[in-house]
Amino acid sequence: MEQLHINQNRHLVCDEDVLFNTHEYLNSLVDKFEISINTQPRNNMNIQTESSTNAPLASNMKDSNMKESKMKENNMKDALSGSWSSFKDWHHTKKAWFDSIETIIEETLVEPDKDQPLELRFVKDLGSYNFELTPPQKVSASTKYITISYCWEQPACAEEIPKYQILVDGSYRDLQCPSHVFHRSVRFARYKECDLIWIDQECIDQQLVCIDRQWINKDLQYHLRVMDRVYSESLCTVAPLSTNAFLKGHSVEHLWSTSFVHFRMDPWFRRAWTMNERFCAREVYLLLKTNWRPPSKGDYSNYEKLEDDLLITLAKVKSASDDIPSDRMSLLLGDKTLRDHARKIITGEIADPEEWRMLYRIRLAMAMCGCKITSDQVTIYGNIFKLPRRLDSNRLNDSKFWLPTCVFALMLANRFPEEEDRKRLYQDEESVLQYWFSQEREDGFGWIRDWHKLT
Repeated sequence: MEQLHINQNRHLVCDEDVLFNTHEYLNSLVDKFEISINTQPRNNMNIQTESSTNAPLASNMKDSNMKESKMKENNMKDALSGSWSSFKDWHHTKKAWFDSIETIIEETLVEPDKDQPLELRFVKDLGSYNFELTPPQKVSASTKYITISYCWEQPACAEEIPKYQILVDGSYRDLQCPSHVFHRSVRFARYKECDLIWIDQECIDQQLVCIDRQWINKDLQYHLRVMDRVYSESLCTVAPLSTNAFLKGHSVEHLWSTSFVHFRMDPWFRRAWTMNERFCAREVYLLLKTNWRPPSKGDYSNYEKLEDDLLITLAKVKSASDDIPSDRMSLLLGDKTLRDHARKIITGEIADPEEWRMLYRIRLAMAMCGCKITSDQVTIYGNIFKLPRRLDSNRLNDSKFWLPTCVFALMLANRFPEEEDRKRLYQDEESVLQYWFSQEREDGFGWIRDWHKLT
């Protein structure tokens, strides 16, 4: 367990593959340390706080009181409760497990139509501090827009934020998204000379409609099905980080050695939905609050400043960070090669037994993000891996569906699309499924390491 430690800021740090092998070990960590974990579901976007469970930023670390400490312990236990069991513990019989898999596939399997154009609303820049929410419009190759990836918590700032207003149905209203996020993103969009912005809190209709006696957000359901395309088809994505980097010195080398280890602990790198967005985005720009100014001498063309934000691409971060193992960096930054490699493992295009680590790394990252909403996780797995077959995750918000079984059904439907092939596996007494049914050494996801054995 040398690779797992608590750093000076009381963050749980995982430098290499760490496989949590016992429930007792994890509980001992929870008992000894404060471990911050995010639990906000993206499926309820009108919740306007993520800060209640944020890890303290390194730049403004303060001692937490006992109440906050206890809350964080409970969040950690809640996020992982129920995961430390086998398919047998949950379903009791193999037949019940197989039936549950087929029920999930039958009731929720969808094949996204990639040829159907997106229909999105945008926040359109009207100049100054005025914006307009456009009606839903079809997105074509000529539609240039910028997506925003963010966490609710933003750094304290002495700068006065302008009063932005958005024109909706003939009248202006205040922002629904965090004003600091919007302000910094607007500066970036204007720098890119792009007048269309997509940000979830403004562009997804938050209204509920009653269908079959259930209140449903139809627009949110639509966006969850196409969220990977929302980001991949945008011009680029901007991520306003919440970390302040007070840098000294003037060299680029000092800039990286001082700042990267610091700002990679930003909440943006540790959230499930922002991980989803950086894996799906075409190109990601980070906005880092800093007092750094490029000196008059030297070539600093790769380091743009937007007011008090340092503008850095994820590609630049990767190329400038030699001290971090390449596979760890690929996971941290949403490397598309890692994603495509993992998808080929799922679909059976790659059967190398040594390659399970690619798949397990993403699973481990998801667990460390602390997302405990089944529908969110299933959606994110489908997005990150760009799977040809997805599950309509809104139907999975039911206590009868267990998260590991839902993820297993998602992957199995992509490995064996035909029901007859899956039934053959269920009936084969020599199949690895017979072993996976009672496997107890992992958090319900131990089968991932043996996925290549499916034949």
